[in-house]
Amino acid sequence: MVGGISLTVAISASVRQKGISLLSGLVPDLQRYRGFDEEILLDTTESNRVYVLADENGSYIRLSESAYNLLRAVRAGVPFDELSGEVSRATGADITEEQLRQAYQKILEELTKIGERPAGARLPWGFWFRFKLLPEGVVWRVGSFLSRLYSPWIAAVLSIFILVTVCGTIYQGLRLQVRDPDILSGYLLFLLSLLFHEFGHASACVRYGARPSDIGFTLYLIYPAFYSDVTAAWQLKRWQRVVVDLGGCFFQLVSSGALLLIYWLSAWEPLRIAVLMNLYSCIFSLNPIFKFDGYWVLSDLLGVSNLGRQPLRIGKYLIRKMLGLRAEQIPWPLPIACILFVYSLISFCMWGYFLWMLFPAFWGRLVAFGHTFEVMMGKLVTGQQPAISEIRSLFISSLFLMIMTVMLWNVGKRLIYPWLRRGYSLFIKKFLGGGKSAPSSFQRY
Repeated sequence: MVGGISLTVAISASVRQKGISLLSGLVPDLQRYRGFDEEILLDTTESNRVYVLADENGSYIRLSESAYNLLRAVRAGVPFDELSGEVSRATGADITEEQLRQAYQKILEELTKIGERPAGARLPWGFWFRFKLLPEGVVWRVGSFLSRLYSPWIAAVLSIFILVTVCGTIYQGLRLQVRDPDILSGYLLFLLSLLFHEFGHASACVRYGARPSDIGFTLYLIYPAFYSDVTAAWQLKRWQRVVVDLGGCFFQLVSSGALLLIYWLSAWEPLRIAVLMNLYSCIFSLNPIFKFDGYWVLSDLLGVSNLGRQPLRIGKYLIRKMLGLRAEQIPWPLPIACILFVYSLISFCMWGYFLWMLFPAFWGRLVAFGHTFEVMMGKLVTGQQPAISEIRSLFISSLFLMIMTVMLWNVGKRLIYPWLRRGYSLFIKKFLGGGKSAPSSFQRY
C-alpha cells in the first residue's frame, strides 16, 4: 500500500507505503505480521471491510476481507479442502481446493515482494528520491515532547493565536516585496518553519499512539520538499488521521505567528518575508490534487484510501457502463461516489493544466539550451573561453530538461498509456466481438 509520507514543499506539500514463490520452496513467516491476533481495521467508507497487516520491517499492507480471512485461516492450520467447502457455502459459488491454493499463493507472492525490501524503499509515484535528515529515534523523542501541543486546551489557545496572527498578516498586506539582502535570511527562516511543519505531522502521530518514522528531503514532481514518514497513521481512526494531516500546517502557522510577533517588535524585514512564505506555503499545501497535505485531508475525510487512483477507476467504470460492459462495482456510498466523481473531473482538469503549462516551459528551456550550446561551441571552435554565466545557463537548462523529460515520460505512462490500452481493449470487446472476462473478486487484495 502506498502511503503515508507527509510532505512539505519548499515553496509546501504532503505526501503516505513483500511471498513467495512456492516453487522456490520459500514460505513467508506469517508470524512476522501484526494484525492477525488483534485485527487492524482500516477506517474507510467502503462497503466491505479493509484489513491492515503491519510487517516487522515497518510496511503496512492493505488486504481485502477475503484475502485476510484466507491468510488467517491457513495461519490457524485450517486445511484447504475444509476451507474450500466453507468458502463455497458462503459465496454460493463452487470454489475448488486448487483455486483456493492458487489464490493463497498469489497473496504470499505479493507479501514476499513487500517483505524483501525495507519500508519506504519503493517510492510512491511522482517522487524522485528521499534523503533522510532526522532518524526515527530523534523524530520520536522530539515528537513525544511536542505532542503536548495537541492537548485540547493548548490546541485551542494556539488556534486563537493563529487566527489573530493570520488576520494581522492580512491586515498588513500580503504583497511580497523583497530586497536581495533580506531574501536569503527570510528563506532560511522559512525552511526552519517547514521542518517544524513536519514535526507537526509526527507529533500528531505520537499523540494518538502511532510511531512516526524519519523526516527528510525529497523531490515531488518539480517541487523540492521536506517529508515526514507517517505511514503508521494508517492504523488510526479517520478523524485522528485528519488531525495528523492538518498537524503540519498547524505547527507551521504557530511558528509563523511567533515570527510575526518578533517582527512587530523588531521590524526586521526577513521575518515578514518568512511569515508571508509560510502563509502561501500552507495555502499551497492544502491543494487536494497533488499529494500535499490537502490530498490526505480529503482522502481521510472521505474514507477513501489511494485517492489519487480513483479518478482512473471511476473513469474506467463510466466507460465500461457506457459501452454496456460489466463494470466492477464502486465500493462507496452514493454521496461519497458523487464527490469522487466531481474530484475526478477536477483532477483531470488540474493535471491537464499542469501538463499544458509544462510544455511551453519545456520548449522555452529547449530553445535556450540550443542557443547557449551554439554560442559556446562557436567560442570553443574559435579558441575563446565560454563565460561562466553561459556554462551555468547550459548546466541549469540540461538539468531542467532531464528532469522534465523523465517526468513527462512517467506522466504519460501513468495517465495516457493505460487509457489508450484500455480504450483499445474495450473497442475490441464491444465492436469486434471480444469476450468478456469476469474478474475474480476473491483474488483482489
